[in-house]
Amino acid sequence: MRIVFRKKTVKGFLFTIILPVLILQVNTWHQPVITPITSKQTVLAEEELNISPMQASGYSTIIWSSLASSELNITLLDVAGHTVLSRQYPLRKGVNELLLTNLETLPAGLYFVKAVDGAQHRNGKLIVDHTL
Repeated sequence: MRIVFRKKTVKGFLFTIILPVLILQVNTWHQPVITPITSKQTVLAEEELNISPMQASGYSTIIWSSLASSELNITLLDVAGHTVLSRQYPLRKGVNELLLTNLETLPAGLYFVKAVDGAQHRNGKLIVDHTL
């Protein structure tokens, strides 16, 4: 939720509260104005990162399609947003299978995976489970 505390208008103040689905505005005369928020998905929308298995103990595989030879940067973030692992992989044109190893060195839990190759970026989730 985002709150804009005061926005001065010609005849008083306008208070705005933005919720995920609608915008509720109340002016100084206590008259509510409700505006729905609409979203539109574009072709540039972010795709899900292909990670298998998503629940792993020692390693996981990332499938990445590249239009040209480049380098893929993988970053694992814990739930607090701290970087716990960072790797670089060379990419060839086409489909690449990249092995993310040494996951047993991480504490068990949920991690967010960011993958960037310069032309595209994807995010995914990985669960490290040492009981597998």
